[in-house]
Amino acid sequence: MKKLLLLLVLALGGFAAAVWFVPAVRTWCEEKIPLPAVVKAFLEKAPSAQPAASVPAVDAAPAPASDGATGGEGEQAPKVAPPPDKAKTKTKVGLESDGDDEDVGEKSDKGEDDDLAPEFRGVLITAPAKATWCVTKQIAPVFDASGKPLGNVAGGRFFVIKEQKKNGRDVTFFGNFMPKAIKGHETVRLPAEFTYGMTGSPRDLSKKQRRALRDFYEIQGEAEEYKAKRLKEAGSKSPFFKDAMDATIKFRDKANQFARLKEQGKFSADQEREAHYKLQQLKDKAETLNAKHKTWKDQHPEAAVEPEKDAAYQELISKSEALRGVIPGLAR
Repeated sequence: MKKLLLLLVLALGGFAAAVWFVPAVRTWCEEKIPLPAVVKAFLEKAPSAQPAASVPAVDAAPAPASDGATGGEGEQAPKVAPPPDKAKTKTKVGLESDGDDEDVGEKSDKGEDDDLAPEFRGVLITAPAKATWCVTKQIAPVFDASGKPLGNVAGGRFFVIKEQKKNGRDVTFFGNFMPKAIKGHETVRLPAEFTYGMTGSPRDLSKKQRRALRDFYEIQGEAEEYKAKRLKEAGSKSPFFKDAMDATIKFRDKANQFARLKEQGKFSADQEREAHYKLQQLKDKAETLNAKHKTWKDQHPEAAVEPEKDAAYQELISKSEALRGVIPGLAR
């Protein structure tokens, strides 16, 4: 009898260990066995089936440095072409930007208690290498899996990361948006610099928190777009502005193209040297024109503007600030 009891205790202990340490067993139990609330609370503390650092980081050949080819403060050349209008953006990438419930997904996996802060739901802003998903912090460019531009998306859009690649200091996420993926593309590219990486999952937040997170960064993106437009209007008074802008965009486009071709192994040693030489010429030209533009600005302070003091800009910021309390720790 004692031996039977000992075997029973050992069997139960082994099963409990499997439930605790093996995510697949834990998931089966949760689906097949109705568990008391106290047991569910115990299991929530078990090791996660998808740790934040599980996303693979794939090293790629570093792209040529692209920093330095910008104008002075305020009129920096954009890192992508000017965004299309909202109607074209929605059609181009197949994403909606209205405010219905579909845009924030279904109910939370961790309950709808809005007083439970994101950090206690396992959602924190983190470094790209540890992110399992991200939110666009401004209008962001989207590319297909091969690197072809698809268009732009608004700020506040959720992106589930399947993989990431690093080129020098630049990180690119591979995955797709949720709850609405880009039509016709199982996987797309999203530059990490336009996002905030997150731990956990969007579904760990309550619906109210997801909506607030989306709206906060969508409005922040609109504010930055307004600011950039006003600064561009002011910068265009410089006789060097257009040439500096065009040269900078041309350099960055070529640098991105070079990085993609090198990543795909389509360069011989001679072709790579030639590409580096041409890229350096484009960078030198962009830096020269940007220096002339900056000198002109310094000599004409009357042309400067302060968009932050505009009523339209302040109204957008006020709207976003009203949402900050709903998502403590996630609003930057």
